[in-house]
This record gives sequence, C-alpha cells and structure tokens, in this order.
Amino acid sequence: MSSKTVEKPIPTFEGSVEQFLIGYGQGADLKEPKFEVLSTIRYDPNLGQSDSGKRNNNGPSEVRNNGKIELNFDPKTGSDFIELFLSDTTPSRRYISIGDSCKRPPSWKYVSSLSPYYKLFYERFFLLDFHYIRINAAIAAFGWNYHITIEDLLAALIHALQEGMEYDTIQEELDYLLSRKDIYKMRVLASLGGKFKVEAHLLSQSNDDTNNDSTQEYFQHTLLRGLKSNVNNWDVFINNEFINVSLFTYLKTTKREHYTKARNLMSELSKSYNKDLPTTKKSEILVYNKSNELMEGSITNVAVWSEKEGTYVTPKASSGCLRGTMRKYLLQAGHIKEGHIHIDSLYDGEEILLFNGIMGCVKGTIRKFSTQTV
Repeated sequence: MSSKTVEKPIPTFEGSVEQFLIGYGQGADLKEPKFEVLSTIRYDPNLGQSDSGKRNNNGPSEVRNNGKIELNFDPKTGSDFIELFLSDTTPSRRYISIGDSCKRPPSWKYVSSLSPYYKLFYERFFLLDFHYIRINAAIAAFGWNYHITIEDLLAALIHALQEGMEYDTIQEELDYLLSRKDIYKMRVLASLGGKFKVEAHLLSQSNDDTNNDSTQEYFQHTLLRGLKSNVNNWDVFINNEFINVSLFTYLKTTKREHYTKARNLMSELSKSYNKDLPTTKKSEILVYNKSNELMEGSITNVAVWSEKEGTYVTPKASSGCLRGTMRKYLLQAGHIKEGHIHIDSLYDGEEILLFNGIMGCVKGTIRKFSTQTV
C-alpha cells in the first residue's frame, strides 16, 4: 500500500515572535519539503579592497588582518542561532579561526589556501554575519538538524564566483577575483539533509562616479542612498488583500506564492498607473496581515516617516514581516525604529523607505488611484 507524505501545516501567528519561531522549531517535522531556505547576499568589491586599492576597509564588520574572522557570536546549537536571529542587539565578540579542521566537500580542499584572503572576501559579502545567523536560524526552525559553518559558507560563496575560471593555480584565480570590480547577487539555498548550494548572478551597475570614494563614502552613496532626499523614487502600490502570516513570511525561503501573487497584481497596477506607456521606473507592492497591519514589500522591508518619533519607523517583527538583514543593520545603526503601522494610514504620494541586502536603501512613493481594485 503506497503512502503519501503530508507536509505539516504551518501554525497561525499568535503570541510573541519568540514563541512562534522557537515553538515551531522544537516540533517541526517537515517531510520532503518542497522548498529551500534562501538568502541573497550582495558581493561588492567596493566594500573590501586590498591595501593597494583606493578604498579604505571600513565596512560594517570588523575583521582582523591575520586571516581570522571576528564574529559577534559563538553559536553551537539551533537554539543559539534562533536566539541570535531574534536579537537586535550586538552580542559579545569573539574570534573564529579559519583552520583546516572544518568538514568540507572534497572540491573545497583548497580552502586552506584562502587564509590571507578571508579578510577581504568576508568584507565583500555585505552583512555576511547577519545572513549566516538567519540561514542557520531558519534551518533550526524547520527542524533540519544541521547547521552551516561560517567557513563553509564563505568557501562556497568564493567557489561560486570562481565558476568557469581556468587558471593554473588557485592563487591566480583568487588574484583575478580580487582585481575584478563586478558586483554579484549570491543566492544561498539550503535544504533538508544538510545540503546547500550557492549561485552567483552578475548585477548591472550604475554609472555613478564613486571610484574615488572611500569605503564609507561608497557605502553611504550606494547602499544608504535612500536616506538622502535627492534620489529617484520607486512606484509603490498596495496589495488588494491581506496575506496569512506564517513561518514562510517570517523566514526567507523559496516558498513565495503569497509574494508572487502580489507581484503579479503589482505589474497590472503599474501598467494601469502608467497608462501602458513604457517606463523604466521600478515598482514594489506592500503587503499586510489580517489585522490590516503593514508587514513589508514583496522583495523589501519598508519604513515610513513618523513626525512623532522624528525618524523612520519599520513594522514590528510581530507583524509577520521578514526580519531582513538590511532592516537589522538600519535598526542597529539607529536609522529606523520599530512600530505598528496600519495600512490605511498610508496616503497617496507619501514617500517611504524600501530596503534589502542587495540594493541597500532606496525611496519609494505610494501610488493610490481609483483602479487599484484590479
């Protein structure tokens, strides 16, 4: 008699974020899930240059010159990763040595050759420590009973960038990588059974003249540009129905039907708003929960200006939003605060912030019009 595998239903989002995530992680038993844990990471050579480069290495993470990565945490279990994921404070720092004792697939044996390069490559993967925490917290929440080491994650990211290279030595490949200015979107995909893979996708680059900027200036001009007033705005529409909050809204995975449906509506609204005229303007659509509380955009976290707070306010994690890496950075840096935002409080023409770990922070403008019931 054949058996049928039934996916465990995701519980509704009630109580605190901590109860929801940790409680589900303790009892998760997803058999042969048809999704993967996903993280998209910006690889940007402008965030980490060799000593001969023009930029200063003043990125968000602190990394020593001796090949050791100084991380903010010492996780040993899935619960450790979940606790770090839920925390918006900076844990005490410690050293993690890049040694030869890590378990790696045979194709990564060359990792011992990377030690002098780890510092530069670590900085080039934007907010890598935040991604590392979130990936492993999601793995733990789904009860998959493994975690990815920082060494293996970094080695896999570098390995993906080397795809297709044909140099005589690893040293030549790494030197070539360090000399290139190409920016990539890296997709890390982790699945049941301890498997994970990395894809590298080349990003188009703007013609902004930032070549002479320091790393800090580049970071502000490129990844924090939305905090400036003279930036081009995205068109931002509002979904026409609430979405159900679940582990798949709170954690980033390839199970994105709820966002895909919203983005299909966004395409229709954009065409209607622009009267079917060709436009190069980018669009986003905001989603909200059954309490009409703003959650996020379909590919971004968001924040709205609050006169009362005197700063930008992003939806609380309890809304069911993704706890994004750029969101976490902006909170820790004091650029935004958390708060409750009712979807009906947004008005036509209102400027808001949109942000994620690939594009950084940009501005968008709410577009409400009579045909928004498409």
